[in-house]
Amino acid sequence: MIRLTSSTYQLLSSETNYTVFSNSVLQDRGDSYNNLESIHDGVHALVGDGGHMTYFSMASFDPIFWIHHCSIDRVFALWEVLNPNSYVEPMGDTYGTFVLEAGTVEDVNTPLYPFHRSDDPNDFWTSGN
Repeated sequence: MIRLTSSTYQLLSSETNYTVFSNSVLQDRGDSYNNLESIHDGVHALVGDGGHMTYFSMASFDPIFWIHHCSIDRVFALWEVLNPNSYVEPMGDTYGTFVLEAGTVEDVNTPLYPFHRSDDPNDFWTSGN
């Protein structure tokens, strides 16, 4: 857990760019590249240890999953307070999703499927909302 603590401290105290802070898309920074996604994944591996938290299809059935994700949201909220002028930048999605093809450029206005904002079937939340 000390590594998680020091990694979280390092992120909050030195990373000011949202893209670099939030995800592991910038793999060219080397093996020591630290980001919120790697901390998130590390907790899944550490806590999961071959159990429910290890596998995407089962992780949400483990009660610790919800506490873990609240903690990740908390770290993100702390970072937002420290860096109010950095947020989602347009970026190509390397892998795609169940609704977006690989290579699609996503930005603050990209729909966050499947989260509907209203009863309108085409009205989805975005990061800009």
